[in-house]
Amino acid sequence: MLRNWWAGVAVGVAVGVACALGAVVAVSAATGQARAQSGFTVSAAQLQINQRISQASVRRSNRALNHLAPVRTQASDAADDGTGGVKPPAGTGWTAEHIADGAVGRAKLATDVRAALPRWAIKTGNDAAAPARTSSPGIQLTRVGQGFHHLDLGSPLAGCSWSGTLSNDAGTLPAAAILRTSFSNAFPTRVAVFTFATDGVTQVDSSFTLHVFC
Repeated sequence: MLRNWWAGVAVGVAVGVACALGAVVAVSAATGQARAQSGFTVSAAQLQINQRISQASVRRSNRALNHLAPVRTQASDAADDGTGGVKPPAGTGWTAEHIADGAVGRAKLATDVRAALPRWAIKTGNDAAAPARTSSPGIQLTRVGQGFHHLDLGSPLAGCSWSGTLSNDAGTLPAAAILRTSFSNAFPTRVAVFTFATDGVTQVDSSFTLHVFC
C-alpha cells in the first residue's frame, strides 16, 4: 500500500515537472519567436504597456466621437461600423443632411461669414430709456441725444448698405413720423439714426428698426 502511494507521488511529480517544463519551453519558444520578429521581449511589463496604449486609443476614439456628436445619427453609425477605415465623402465634405439642426450657430461662423449675414437693431419703445435688441451681443445701439442714436457694428461698414424703418413695437405706434440715417467716414463702424416729428425738424425719441447688409 505504501509502495503504491509513493509510486503515485512519483508519477504525479514527474507529470507535474513535465507540464511545467512544457510550459516553460512553450513560453520560451513564443518569447524567442516574438523577440526575433519584433525586437522586444514579451513580459508582464510590456503587456501592461500595450494595455495602456490600447486604453489611450479607446479614449482618443471616444473623444473623436464626442466631437462628431452634432453630425452623427443612429442611422449613420449603423451603416458604417468603422471596419472599412476612414471614408470621407469624396470631394463633397459634410452636406446639410449630415449636420444636426442647431449644431452650428452664428457665433461659430468665421468673422467674414458673420459679417455677410444681415444684422439688425431694434429700439423697443418711444421713451429715452427704452431697451434695445440686437442680432448679436457685439452690436451696440446707443442714444446720443433726443431722436439721435447710433448703431455700432464693431466692424467697418465699407461695402455695406442699411435700411431703417419706424417700427411698431408691442402694439405701440412709433412717436416719430420721419426716420433718416447717415454715415460718416470718421466713424466707419457706425450708422447714425435720426427720428423726427411730422415737421421734419423736431427730433423725437421713437421706436425703430435698422437692418445692415454687407
